[in-house]
Amino acid sequence: MRNALTMANEVRIRRVSQDDERQRVREFFGAHIPGSTAFPLPNRQVDAALGTPSQIWVAEDSPGDLIGALFASNNPFDVVAWRQQGQEQVAAVIANEMAMIHELAVARHAQRSGIGSRLARAAIDNAQASGAAIATLIYDQRTPGLNDFYENLGFRVLAPGELLKLHFAALRGTPVGFPQSDRSFRWAAMVLNSARCRIAE
Repeated sequence: MRNALTMANEVRIRRVSQDDERQRVREFFGAHIPGSTAFPLPNRQVDAALGTPSQIWVAEDSPGDLIGALFASNNPFDVVAWRQQGQEQVAAVIANEMAMIHELAVARHAQRSGIGSRLARAAIDNAQASGAAIATLIYDQRTPGLNDFYENLGFRVLAPGELLKLHFAALRGTPVGFPQSDRSFRWAAMVLNSARCRIAE
């Protein structure tokens, strides 16, 4: 059996966009996320309508089998919610400056080989290069190892149920709040540009 280091070296990380590849990722999430509670993965038409293109990254082994996947975007549902409230400026700032990782899964046999970290780093680096000022995510703290995983990546992990509050320089005012009512889940955030965004205390 290949060891974790050998497997990690044989894995290819790439970004996908076509709808047939997105369907492949949907099926992977459905098979590897407990309870099939995966965040809905939009197609390219939905991306275009929202104006916030998705980041979909996959990890494939040498035969080309999917062994890991990540879905991130510019937080489209909060963007839509703010637009519906008539807060166009807030919506625009979130769309331009806030990247959010919605789902990350690695096949059981490929876990603890660095693949999850490589997928997350690819998404974070791409978000930063695209102009995002902060990367965020919500995760279930009941999943063993996730607290350490995200902290080791450089995320600041908030307390269970704690409100994520962000100061965006472009808004120059009251911080924008992102609630989390389920105490089994936690926000995590990584500032990518401290001049444009910071986590409110």
